[in-house]
Amino acid sequence: METIEAILQRKSVRSYTGEDVTDEQVQILLKAAMAAPTTVGSNDYVFLVLRKRENIAKIQKFKPANAEMLEKVPVVILVCGDRKAAYKFPDPYWALDCSAATENILLAATDLGLGSLWLGIYPNKERTLAVQEAFSLPQDIIPLCGVAIGHCADTKKTPDRFDPKKVFYESL
Repeated sequence: METIEAILQRKSVRSYTGEDVTDEQVQILLKAAMAAPTTVGSNDYVFLVLRKRENIAKIQKFKPANAEMLEKVPVVILVCGDRKAAYKFPDPYWALDCSAATENILLAATDLGLGSLWLGIYPNKERTLAVQEAFSLPQDIIPLCGVAIGHCADTKKTPDRFDPKKVFYESL
């Protein structure tokens, strides 16, 4: 798949078949994540791959609106920032870097023919603390989001979100 095609076909998937995602596919997603740029090359991210139902259930607890959908998701990648490795600690450059890594996961999943969904955690303090506690994360490891990964069960087309009214040249 061409890069632009993957970008334009990416969509948030909320319906999965339950079919497994291979270790090789997960490895490709993680390599794509780590290919994202980071502030001054800090590589201030950590990834926690969740496959066990009891661990995915921990994510369901803080995302009740997505609980049913997560029943059939075979993998959730928890994208976390490492504040000790972040540029200009304690400023949140890690959140920008982890966002870039997350977008690469989403695009790589599309390229592999997989569905994905960004599950927001940070900056919601309650969610952030709940996930840190649920997975016994060190204080300096901050969960930005989870990314649900699986085989898409719906056939909805990706919406065209381009809006020329949002584009300005030289001034607003």
